[in-house]
Amino acid sequence: MIKIAIIGAGIAGLTAAKILKDCAQVIVFEKSRGVSGRMSTRYADPYYFDHGTQYFTAKSTDFKEFLKPMIDNGISRTGELILLKSKVIR
Repeated sequence: MIKIAIIGAGIAGLTAAKILKDCAQVIVFEKSRGVSGRMSTRYADPYYFDHGTQYFTAKSTDFKEFLKPMIDNGISRTGELILLKSKVIR
């Protein structure tokens, strides 16, 4: 089986890994402690801060289907603008 290394566990890297996993041995390298790249959130008591991209728009059916399990499991949220102490501020 072909081996593929993906640098970065942001949305692009994780999407590529998900697509390629059935036809290759895939390993994802990430320099940070966790996944999500520029979509990550940092915590500085008592606040949460978006580290980079605050939103993305899912236009294609494939992308919407890819995101559905993350939304269903609370990993990603729809329609929220600002989250402060687990409450949305609009």
